[in-house]
Amino acid sequence: MESTENKVVLDFNNVWENKFDAGKSKFGNLLISTFVLISIFSLASLRQVEGMSSEATNLYNHPFTVSNAANNIKYHIISIQRFMNEILLAENKQQVTIATNLIKEHEKKVIIEFEIVFDQYLGDRATVDTSYQYFLRWQPMRQMILNLASDNKLSAAKLLNHNENEIYVEKLIQDISGLTQFAHNKAALFINKANTYNFEAILIIVFNGVITFAAITYLYIRFKVNYFKGTEHINNTLNLSKKILNSSPDAMVIVNEKGEVNLVNAKAIDFFGYAKSDYVNLNINQLIPNRYKGHDQLVRHAFKRPSCSDRPMSATNGLGYFALKKSGEEVAVEVSLSFAELNGNKCAITTIRDVSDRKKIENKVFHQANYDFLTNTPNRFLSMERLSQFILDAARKKTKVAVLFIDFDDFKKINDTLGHSVGDQMLILAANRLKSAIREEDTLGRLGGDEFIILMKDFESSVDVVSAAKKLIQLFNQSFQCNQHELVLTASVGISIYPDDGNKSDELLRFADIAMYSAKENGRNQFSFFNYKMQTALHERLAIEHELSNALEQDELYLVYQPKYNLVTDQLLGFEVLLRWENKKLGSVSPTQFIPIMESMGIINVVGMFVLNKALSTLKTWQISFDSNLHVAVNFSPLQFTNANLHYEILGKLKQHHLLNKSLEVEITEGLLLKGSPHVHHMFTTF
Repeated sequence: MESTENKVVLDFNNVWENKFDAGKSKFGNLLISTFVLISIFSLASLRQVEGMSSEATNLYNHPFTVSNAANNIKYHIISIQRFMNEILLAENKQQVTIATNLIKEHEKKVIIEFEIVFDQYLGDRATVDTSYQYFLRWQPMRQMILNLASDNKLSAAKLLNHNENEIYVEKLIQDISGLTQFAHNKAALFINKANTYNFEAILIIVFNGVITFAAITYLYIRFKVNYFKGTEHINNTLNLSKKILNSSPDAMVIVNEKGEVNLVNAKAIDFFGYAKSDYVNLNINQLIPNRYKGHDQLVRHAFKRPSCSDRPMSATNGLGYFALKKSGEEVAVEVSLSFAELNGNKCAITTIRDVSDRKKIENKVFHQANYDFLTNTPNRFLSMERLSQFILDAARKKTKVAVLFIDFDDFKKINDTLGHSVGDQMLILAANRLKSAIREEDTLGRLGGDEFIILMKDFESSVDVVSAAKKLIQLFNQSFQCNQHELVLTASVGISIYPDDGNKSDELLRFADIAMYSAKENGRNQFSFFNYKMQTALHERLAIEHELSNALEQDELYLVYQPKYNLVTDQLLGFEVLLRWENKKLGSVSPTQFIPIMESMGIINVVGMFVLNKALSTLKTWQISFDSNLHVAVNFSPLQFTNANLHYEILGKLKQHHLLNKSLEVEITEGLLLKGSPHVHHMFTTF
């Protein structure tokens, strides 16, 4: 009785030898068998070399793309600084205009190159985001210098360019050089890996050539020494062919037209976990997961084609192909089919390569590129991609999409007082709380900092969005327990809706952002729907900000004095100083409009000292001319009191104008004292 192993070999012999007549040339049959097996091994080896080459090529893409983009960013930043210097040396406005246009072109190219870095960078995304935000913060400084140069205020522009602008350039060049160095380091690692692949590929090719030469030489010598004596030559050649087959680094399974396994190599036995005896009655269907329906029909159809040629086999779901081990484990693989035909019998040679480790790396890289490293939520790019897809689906289904832009109120105070580690923990806790409030089909993403976005789809009425927004606000009524700190964090939410407010993803995000700022201006800890009045108000604010940046230099700010009388004695006691602004483009602007904007722009301290100096100078003149007991009352913004040296500066101004302390009344809001700042109390006790 024949053994199981012999049966497997005999099955293989029946396929390849097809029961040749004893009188036919056994050497020809043996030669054909050996050449076919060598071809099988060659195909498997070449496919492995091809895979190595492809993987090595892919390794180069990311670091060199990032390096090139970073170098381009550095070039454009240096070009911007060079044209800024040329503007300061310009002899006429035409030269200023030309240089300004060139600066804008380089700014656009910097943004484009940053997008490439964001897309390809394999390091810490926060590093790229920090450099990008720093570049954006540089723009107002450049614009201020350009405005000064355009108005022929070259001395002020040069001073600002030297003191401030070069700091931005130096910092950006340093950050971008760091990105470039990181990319070069990655490239070096990948080059070493690629060299390893090339060396392995050379070994495979050389080994294949040696085996082929050895097999042909062996057959030739055997032919010369002994002219086909018995079946011993076939068995020897079969044993040699099996050794060649077993030396393949990939699993190889040979099946007939019915899908029955005729032969497997050692790698396949190790990979699938079946014993040699298990393959006797095994069908190829048992090596493939059940969810791939119809794969056996595809194999049979391939056998029936007029000409069988090598072709890849891909999974029907487009997500890759999987093999099924005896243990039930599914493993990601690459599969290729090669067909052979001998004496009317066809067989399929299936080469199977384990790519599970590579898939894990690809999935990790994908996750790093599309998910926020801190909260593990979709980042800006993935969120915007999903928003675009939601809009396409909603257009087809005639439904709506809502964008909820979430910003935490006064979150900066947590970082400033408790440190960024506590701030990061708070962001994680807040993100988890937001995740618990959304539907499974919706998306929560982090745009950056303390800004999050929720995308709602498949709803028909704004009532659903109102309910969701109220739920979000209520989520933060309960305090957070973070690192032994009990913290309260509220949120302001801005909402835009497709198609009511727009039909583009970036447009809807911008409108939701505008609505969020409206919610903050209305008291925070609430939500607000976008309307176009908000956009108009935003444009007005931007216009005021632009004109305010030059208001002091253009001598557009002036003071008016409101008399203060003793109604009993009808005696003039002094004056209250009021700040006014008259702009060439905007006309007369109310203090209720421009003073809050001055505070947000960070110029309130400069303007405040201008008001104080002007008021004290005028008061001194009136004291000399009319009454030495006259005093002046000046309003101070609460933000001015964040300056711990404010009271020394006030005393210095009084001394400069030879005025007594009682000549000045400092008017403040009650909220300033409620904050309980120590240096504020010290200042008032000093006075």
